[in-house]
Amino acid sequence: MPRPIVSGLASAALFDVQPLRCRRCPAGAVPAELGSADHVRADHTARCDRGLSTLSSVGSFMESLGPVVSFFSQKVKEKLELIRRLAGTPGPKRAAYRSVRSMAEVEIRAGVVDFTRRTDSGCRTLLRLHRSLLWLAMTLDGLTHAPDRHGRLKTPGELSSDAYQVALAPHHPWVLRQAAELVFVALPDREHFLRLVCAQNQPEAEPVLRVISRALEKVHGATQRILEEHAMLDLP
Repeated sequence: MPRPIVSGLASAALFDVQPLRCRRCPAGAVPAELGSADHVRADHTARCDRGLSTLSSVGSFMESLGPVVSFFSQKVKEKLELIRRLAGTPGPKRAAYRSVRSMAEVEIRAGVVDFTRRTDSGCRTLLRLHRSLLWLAMTLDGLTHAPDRHGRLKTPGELSSDAYQVALAPHHPWVLRQAAELVFVALPDREHFLRLVCAQNQPEAEPVLRVISRALEKVHGATQRILEEHAMLDLP
């Protein structure tokens, strides 16, 4: 039985709503309605501490799919740890990592962000996680789509592949793209994914999946605007 990921993806910490407990899934908490992610402020400034909680959901989701995706989930973990380490640095620089906007502004002023070569800046690392978040949001949203004209639902592997082509493939070398496609073929079936959100069938899962995917999209949108403002959507 897979470990439910509802608490990681749709927790009260990420939504401005009271959680609705799932009776079959005491470890999970499903928002009663879609609210606003409380770490995305009115000025679209995303708080780093809460934002990392959302980004951690990418790793939790990938881990729940089993060892077949362990290479990719480990990469996500490493990137999260780097940003947490920067955010936990003692001294005046620590304040720079309170929000995505402040991190971008401080790192650019300090010359930490390089637009021509790879660096271990918080902004570059966040950009990679940002793309993975889009992949996750698109995959979960795809699980809510209606069957095609032949009555067939796409498999999770097909949905993940479709999302990958949009969110991640344009930024990956050929070898990594081929490896990713092999992973998608080996992904668990739809029933496994439904159990991850404490659902027993497709109609029951769809409202939960929509709540989660819309919240992830909101976080992605806020971060996208800030990265775009600072011309950091294509950092090497």
